[in-house]
Amino acid sequence: MKRRTLILVIVLIVVVFLSATLGTCVFIKYKANKTKEKFLHMASEIVKQNTQDKENIEEDKKLSKEELEINDKVIGILKIPKIDLKAPIREGTESDILKYAIGHFVESNFFYGNVALAAHNRGIYSQYFEKINELVKGDEITYITKFGEKVYRVIQIKSIASTDWSVIENIGKEEITLITCVKNRDDLRLCVKGEKINK
Repeated sequence: MKRRTLILVIVLIVVVFLSATLGTCVFIKYKANKTKEKFLHMASEIVKQNTQDKENIEEDKKLSKEELEINDKVIGILKIPKIDLKAPIREGTESDILKYAIGHFVESNFFYGNVALAAHNRGIYSQYFEKINELVKGDEITYITKFGEKVYRVIQIKSIASTDWSVIENIGKEEITLITCVKNRDDLRLCVKGEKINK
């Protein structure tokens, strides 16, 4: 009788533990989705303010610190039709930013030159770049900010060393660089490069 009671207690504890764990995961996922929706909505509103006076856009237009603070660091939207991606972009690549958005490397250009972005490809929060490994040469990437919209065509997909930051440098070309982790390889990153096309 005691053994049976002990087994029931153990089963009950396991059930409660699993239920609590599942409930926590569902809640975190729900909260993450709501936060991602909020940032995407903010990004949509920001890009609606499209600056019409293109001649006065500086060589590499930066958002002011005040503007970033007002908009919770949201700067635009990234769209990749091939992988059904439409996601908000925020300034910075810190972990709290990458939880809910694609991050813009502050060291890279904002609008002209090389625009470099990073995102997770797995995890409990956002995995915006989980399918960028499916991109092939010729696929299109659209980058939208209040300063305009640019369309790029993928020209290169390669693995790079996790310490190779040369890919985000501005070399005078209109390009976009997407970077994400490589599963089970801390020493590598997947890098997708696109060049601007005229549409």
